[in-house]
Amino acid sequence: MTVKLVPKEEAIVAYKAFDKNMQCRDFQYEVAKEYYVEGEIKLCDNGFHACIKPVDVLGYYSPGDGILYAQVLLWGQVDFGDNNSDKICASNIKVVKLIEVSDLVRESFRVVSNSCVLAEESHTTGYQAASSATGDQAASSATGDRAASSATGDQAASSATGNQAASSATGDRAASSATGYQAASSATGDQAASSATGYQAASSATGDRAASSATGDRAASSATGDRAVSSATGDRAASSATGDQAASSATGDQAASSATGKYSTSEVKLEEGKTSCNSVAIATNFGSKVRGPKGAGLVLVDRNSNGDIVSIWSAIVGKTKIGKSQRVKPDTWYMFEDGKVVEAE
Repeated sequence: MTVKLVPKEEAIVAYKAFDKNMQCRDFQYEVAKEYYVEGEIKLCDNGFHACIKPVDVLGYYSPGDGILYAQVLLWGQVDFGDNNSDKICASNIKVVKLIEVSDLVRESFRVVSNSCVLAEESHTTGYQAASSATGDQAASSATGDRAASSATGDQAASSATGNQAASSATGDRAASSATGYQAASSATGDQAASSATGYQAASSATGDRAASSATGDRAASSATGDRAVSSATGDRAASSATGDQAASSATGDQAASSATGKYSTSEVKLEEGKTSCNSVAIATNFGSKVRGPKGAGLVLVDRNSNGDIVSIWSAIVGKTKIGKSQRVKPDTWYMFEDGKVVEAE
């Protein structure tokens, strides 16, 4: 146990999850409010807990079930735990703002990038430039049309900015970001983060608790690994999460969200300014859930303990009846339970 006194003006930025009522362990929180707890501060015993690395919070609270995520500030007496701790706790906390899963991905890239102590650094600016850094905590950045950036090493960070740019980072907790027309971003490693922004962007993260986010029309986001998270935003965007307790989310018209893993969640969200959507959310394994706004399509697969398909349920939110008279509700989780489709928490 390592407890230090952190003044408020040096408050630590961290990330925390709550249930749908914005409670954690029966304690009620509100955005912009500050809270204080008395007594000895000790991890897993007393204090307000949160994770410094954004993706670590997903290991405690996977998306779904109305889980809310927030950026918080911690100060006062702070227990940093030991070298293996992925969370800290403090006597004082302030809930700064609620954030989306896609924000966790972008924040993951920022945190990993900022934490890099450059063993090898490569930076190139120019048309068709190429940048490569190899080494633990390496960093690589390429800026320019058709630029390519690659960083290999634990906690490596790779960033490529420019039309048709490509960015790849390989290593545990690696971060990869590509910004530009037809950009591609790939991060491989446990707790890796990949983010691609741009028209027809593609983002892929591979590893347990990995996070992948793609923003742009026809963007594609794929996360592979247990408790991995995939988020795609844009018309005809596609989001796919593979792994147990993984989460997939797609926002935009005619977008698609797919989750293939036990106890996973798949959802499609309404694009801002629109009242209905034509997107589809699919969950194809035991104990998984789907939800979407009015007009969205939902698909659930029920399996037995051997993994054999027992039945398949499909519906259009707001149109398809469930039971004798009730229609499928917007923004409500559904899952198979004892062979029947029911509302879920």
